[in-house]
Amino acid sequence: MDSKIVMLNFDRSYLHQDFFKNESVQWIDFADMLGVHMFCEKHTAQQITAAFPENMDRKLAFLGGGNFHYVSYLLLSKITKPFSLVLFDHHTDMMPSPSEELISCGSWVLKALEKLPHCKKSS
Repeated sequence: MDSKIVMLNFDRSYLHQDFFKNESVQWIDFADMLGVHMFCEKHTAQQITAAFPENMDRKLAFLGGGNFHYVSYLLLSKITKPFSLVLFDHHTDMMPSPSEELISCGSWVLKALEKLPHCKKSS
């Protein structure tokens, strides 16, 4: 059976939790990947995205701690229909990235609004 929940294990934060124990969960392990805390380079982001399962746009994904907000951009890039982005956060994550080769926890929303054709609106 195809799991509808994906645990993106970047920081091992879910290993000692049990809220998902009665669910069918797919784990993808990034815990030993270098250069992923708070930001990542384009080639690393491509490696992360390549590990996503098929139909990722129809799955619930858990990212781990707050150092991985930028992974939301990678997940949004898999959506193939128009959508609105609603963000609940203490800060907007809309700072320009210092480089086109880099995405960060502070730049992913701006990048989504500028680069993702299906992202039609943000609130």
